[in-house]
Amino acid sequence: TPVPEPVEMMHLYSPDGKTDVCIYSDEEGGWYYSVIDGEQDVIKKSRIGMVMQEGNLFKGLHLVDGSVTNRESYELFTGYNTVMENHCNETTFVLANEAGSFCFELRVHDDGVAYRYTDVTAGDNETVTVLDEKSEIALPKDCTSWAFGLNGTYEGIYEKRNHNQLRDLAQKLCTPMLVKNGDYWMLLTEAAALNNNGEYC
Repeated sequence: TPVPEPVEMMHLYSPDGKTDVCIYSDEEGGWYYSVIDGEQDVIKKSRIGMVMQEGNLFKGLHLVDGSVTNRESYELFTGYNTVMENHCNETTFVLANEAGSFCFELRVHDDGVAYRYTDVTAGDNETVTVLDEKSEIALPKDCTSWAFGLNGTYEGIYEKRNHNQLRDLAQKLCTPMLVKNGDYWMLLTEAAALNNNGEYC
């Protein structure tokens, strides 16, 4: 599917300046991200957002607010060093439409990229119901992947697939997924993917 030309665009770079995450919107208020390392496309333009019972949060979105931070520390209870430095660049911004809003948090490290949705609101209820997620990870055409089918235990046999086999696959896949893209190896994974007593995470 062709991706519309960007209307609004911003960039967040890794601390060493090599990795560029581009975040942009289209004319319909859809928001996307892509990842480039030097001249290499690592992640192609991929949509963000979700579908709520109370309405959609992937179209008609506009930027409400944003901020950038770049460093945090955390303490380890075991190991040689007790305090670790998490060196990354981070941007946090709120996207909203008539149905509601959510906070998009993005972190770019020298060796990885991560994002999550927080503070999701929709309708007048204190809780929200997520029906579908529009989040995408669009891989380049010359990549090779290893993954297994979606299940509730994160266990399975990793099957090797090229881009065409992955595109035509009828089943959903589970993370973690290993991807080779040229000279790049990527591990696609998730964290805290639990319902947390009804909260979306």
